[in-house]
Amino acid sequence: MKTYAICVLGNSHTAALKRAWEKYAPAVAEGVSLTFFAAANAQLESLAFRDGMLVPLNSEIEAKLRLTSGGKNRIEIARYDAFILVSLGFGINVTKLCGDLGIAEHLKWGTAEHLLSRACFTAVIEAFLERCMAVQMTDRIRAISDGPVLVCPTPFLPESAARVLEMSEDPRFGNPGFLASTVALCREAAATLMARHRAEVVWQDDSTLARPGLTKPEFSINAARLNTENESPGEDERHMNENYGHLVLMRAFERLDALSGGRVLAAARADHRLRAVMA
Repeated sequence: MKTYAICVLGNSHTAALKRAWEKYAPAVAEGVSLTFFAAANAQLESLAFRDGMLVPLNSEIEAKLRLTSGGKNRIEIARYDAFILVSLGFGINVTKLCGDLGIAEHLKWGTAEHLLSRACFTAVIEAFLERCMAVQMTDRIRAISDGPVLVCPTPFLPESAARVLEMSEDPRFGNPGFLASTVALCREAAATLMARHRAEVVWQDDSTLARPGLTKPEFSINAARLNTENESPGEDERHMNENYGHLVLMRAFERLDALSGGRVLAAARADHRLRAVMA
């Protein structure tokens, strides 16, 4: 039996995918395994790259690795066929990325303090994302492995956060047309950046979106967290639940299945996806 080992490494947003894996038991091919390693961004800073492995520098991060992986205290990169990186600071928040910036085609929705060319605007977004831990981890993996690396960005804020956009002094952020254009530009920049690092971005499923750049509120109710209870009651302004995690996980599986020549999804699932594509 051929095995296909997937390493899932991320920050607290990984909890949604982990709970989806445990609760829904997605239909994967025989031999496919997932190992989760997750901790807060600040804790993950204490992972050192040594001898082809990511190893903890203190007991706090070591405990997190053991807890989320089921006992492993280090990430031996060569043991895995593919990697799914979850968030690690990589994502699109239009007010944070583009608050005082704009391009000529956006002037119809309002002015910006700094007007840039499209190329310059894209370069600014790429430079911002380049500093994220997801890029650093990708480079460390690439030093050892040629296996697929997929980056699942930080979820868009839930729609309840729209009040923050609409209350902004900048009227552009209350306009769906502006949001759609800006998110599209940011996604293009993000994909270009990760391609240079030989990785791919797997965006959240369109079915999770309330409007461009915002997630439907139901996906943030009872959000999965990396704590003892593993859930946050009510609505969470940052994290998502296992229903969201399941959709993201399946998008990642479908991409890995395509890249591996059908080694990830169970045959029935893969056949269903093929029929949908051909229909």
